[in-house]
Amino acid sequence: MKVVVDTNVFVSGVFFGGKPQKVLEAIVDGDVSGLCSVEILQEYREIVQRMIDKKGGTLNPGFLSPFYAKLQFVEVSTAVNVCRDRDDDKFLACALDGAAYYVVSGDSDLLSLREFKGVKIVTAAEFLALLGK
Repeated sequence: MKVVVDTNVFVSGVFFGGKPQKVLEAIVDGDVSGLCSVEILQEYREIVQRMIDKKGGTLNPGFLSPFYAKLQFVEVSTAVNVCRDRDDDKFLACALDGAAYYVVSGDSDLLSLREFKGVKIVTAAEFLALLGK
C-alpha cells in the first residue's frame, strides 16, 4: 500500500509521537510504502530545522535516516490546483503520480476533500485503523 505523508503528520510524528509517529514507523517497518517528491522532502527538512531552531534544541540526524531511507521518490509531472492553500497541492500531485492509495494529513483543507481522483485523504488515526494498528 502506497501513502504520502503530509508535513504536519511528519513533524508531529518526529517531535511529539502518538499516532503520527506510528504512521512513520509503519513506513520504516515496511508495512506501507511512503512516497515522496523532492519538493516534499525539502519541506520536511526545512520544517524540522525550523522546529529545532525555534525550540533551541537538537535532533540526532540518525533518528530520521531510517525514515528517509525508506521513502520512494516520485517524479511529479501532474499539475494539481484544488487546495485552498496551494502549498498542499504537492501532496496530491505526488500521490497521483506515485499511484498512492492515501494521503495522511492533519490539515483541515486537505481533509475536507476526503478524496481526490481516487486518492483517499485521511487522518493518522484513520490510517492506522485501516492498517489494523
